[in-house]
Amino acid sequence: MVEELAHDLLAIDPDWPDALVAEGTRLCRIFLSKCWESLEPDHRAAELAKAREELGDLIDAMTEPQAEQAVEEVARDRLRQAYPALTTATLWALVSP
Repeated sequence: MVEELAHDLLAIDPDWPDALVAEGTRLCRIFLSKCWESLEPDHRAAELAKAREELGDLIDAMTEPQAEQAVEEVARDRLRQAYPALTTATLWALVSP
């Protein structure tokens, strides 16, 4: 998956920085989503459990749908942290003079 992302990023026309950043951001989001979806069910469940634990008592103030959404967002954020360079800020830094 990383190789595919690198290939797709390198295929973007570097002469258009705004488009490069927009398309690069979109590609990074797709990559991270694929990473999440490719987790084994047991691994994903473990990540969700860690996220629920991390949210702690905040969960009690949420409805169940809100809690589920928050738990998944925290778990996905932990996955994003494994790839710290995949950010819009990094893409802008690469195209800025």
